[in-house]
Amino acid sequence: METTNTDLGRPPDLVFLHNPERSLSPDSGCEQLTAACDALRAATATGLCSAWGVSTWDSTALVNLIDRTTPRPAVLMVRAGLTVGAVALEASESLVARWQPGAVWGMSPFGGDARDPVWDAFDPRAFLRAPGMDATRLQAAFRVAYDLPPSRTVAVGADAPDHLRELLDALDLEVDAAAVHRYRALLSGRNSRQSA
Repeated sequence: METTNTDLGRPPDLVFLHNPERSLSPDSGCEQLTAACDALRAATATGLCSAWGVSTWDSTALVNLIDRTTPRPAVLMVRAGLTVGAVALEASESLVARWQPGAVWGMSPFGGDARDPVWDAFDPRAFLRAPGMDATRLQAAFRVAYDLPPSRTVAVGADAPDHLRELLDALDLEVDAAAVHRYRALLSGRNSRQSA
């Protein structure tokens, strides 16, 4: 983080601990996660960054590692959108409820690839209120990602300005909350039948 400060010429606004679930040991995962969060909290206190957060691809691995001693991140970033299954969505919401971060961000709203054929075969505009039906499928998928799970921000990676502009134009679209609720109920029901 000191090198980053030097390279940027200023402290970063936000530093993430990325995918801690990949390096935590089964025996001492809680202690390791708490120590890593403590280090980021100390870095924030000394001015090496303005805030810190945790970015996790697999929330299921972290839910049971959070206890009252685990520092609370300013931001928790989890997978979001229509490509996230019921177990992962429920785990993310459980992690948010247990950890109570300052903000929740979503990531990977297109499942890693906005050019995946699924976006041609499936029309996520069904989750928008009627005035949003002139939106593109990618705009609809991006906007719905803010509700699966509920997130204040959704991060995407893109090097195409037109793609970013298209996504920014989606922010004013209105999601049909009833459609999202029905979708979640279908996902939960499917998950229950598969685990039975």
